[in-house]
Amino acid sequence: MIKNNQYIVIGSGPSGVSCATALLKKKNIKVLMLDTGYELEKDLELEAKKLYKIDHSKWPKETFNTKPDLYYKGVPLKKLFGSNFTYQISQPYTYKFKKEIGIRPSFAKGGFSNIWGGAIMPSYKNDILDWPISFKKLKPYYKKVVKLFDITGQKDSLSKYFPTFKNKLTKLNLSEQGEAIYKFLNKNEKKLKKKGFFFGRSRLAFNKKKYGGHKDGCIYCGLCLTGCPKNIIYSSVSTLQNLKKNENFEYLPGITVTSLKENNSKVLINAFENKSKEKISLSGQKVFVGAGVLQTTSIIANTLKLKEHKFEIKDKSLIYLPLLFKKSFSKIYNQETNTLSQIFFEIMDKKITKKFIHGQLYLYNKLYDREINKYLLPLKLLIPKIIEKLVSRLTVLQIYLHSDYSSKLIFHYNSTKPHEIVLEEIRNNKTDDVVKKILQKIKQNRKITGLYPLIFYKKLATAGHSYHSGGTMPMERIKTKEISTDLLGRPNNLKRIHCIDASILPSIPATTITLTIMANAYRIGSES
Repeated sequence: MIKNNQYIVIGSGPSGVSCATALLKKKNIKVLMLDTGYELEKDLELEAKKLYKIDHSKWPKETFNTKPDLYYKGVPLKKLFGSNFTYQISQPYTYKFKKEIGIRPSFAKGGFSNIWGGAIMPSYKNDILDWPISFKKLKPYYKKVVKLFDITGQKDSLSKYFPTFKNKLTKLNLSEQGEAIYKFLNKNEKKLKKKGFFFGRSRLAFNKKKYGGHKDGCIYCGLCLTGCPKNIIYSSVSTLQNLKKNENFEYLPGITVTSLKENNSKVLINAFENKSKEKISLSGQKVFVGAGVLQTTSIIANTLKLKEHKFEIKDKSLIYLPLLFKKSFSKIYNQETNTLSQIFFEIMDKKITKKFIHGQLYLYNKLYDREINKYLLPLKLLIPKIIEKLVSRLTVLQIYLHSDYSSKLIFHYNSTKPHEIVLEEIRNNKTDDVVKKILQKIKQNRKITGLYPLIFYKKLATAGHSYHSGGTMPMERIKTKEISTDLLGRPNNLKRIHCIDASILPSIPATTITLTIMANAYRIGSES
């Protein structure tokens, strides 16, 4: 029996657990979280647990099938321990999109936080001036959600623009290559600032020890991008485990929601049970939808009983740019290190864009070998020592653009097929020019960064590959769009249904958006 004081959260990703955490601060409120909740296969889970308990020096050479699939021009499809469970689609939902479109739904427990790179930063205040809520309004909620995890980094030139809201940051060692680059950048910091380059150690979300993180912190095993056996990289599953300890919280997996119906006193939830496929109905006083941009949008479209609608999905363009550092390293091939982003780059140049350009620098790791062999295998066989020295200088910069300068996706909704999601990409005619100018700027300043761009090998991914998409039902103070939400994420005059994920963001800043999504979800949970 559902009580009148029960609030329901749909989805266990970062937005869902943040909102649930805020709701449980209220008096006399019970929270039920509904989730499809696909999990890692049991055999892989058991293998991971075994590795968790032993020193990594004793791990077998081949622990998991850790090579990621390359599904678009060498872009890796990230997996957890070789599993596709984060991409498993729940029936009756179906998706139609070209192979190269990167955006995917996730019905997994914790969503894509199972496989993300942990990059965590607030949005820069000037990059969200088009939002109906300000950085000042979000600031107290940033401070609340950062209590859920530790953050790596140190005070540097990024701190002025992107505060961590932490008194103490976790130390994460850089690789030999990373230390050398960081030292060189620090030497030229004043020159770089004048040119609009700001840098610092990557801000990464790590599990608090009490939430299951390994007691020794990062062990530098190099498996960051394919699954951390020590459970060190933060996932919303960690917060979910903590929520389960609260007597006023209940987690109900195996449920896929299709639509909602609101009346004066409650919200009716139409769903089905995953195993039996039987339709079920639930109800709660209020419902908070954090199922991911595709799922949340689909649920609301069905709820509003739309006939046809084209939802615009805002995205941020992603460019992969290989670079060579000025120095080679002899130990790079055997060094144990973390393989997440080690250095953040932010570029502010109003001659290019009026928004920050975000960069994440990845140092050499074994995942590069597959692509390197594709291009250089004949040369590796002929001149191995020269190629080894060349490769030991290799880094990859992932560059992200604000959604104003990026392509977008169109979600074609049709009530005749309410569970079918059809997507197409619409190119932004500004993108190519912006990318050209960014690459030129990096090239012009190569002597003060020490990083020499291999522009010929750059890759501009198609829409969705950043996994930072949203804006289908943007928050508006004064309604201008046919489908939008108010400041509490309520679509089209609904009173008891709140959307809490990226679907309600008015734009997508180039910098990482997970922290902003979490802060906004916490805000909605607190103020609803």
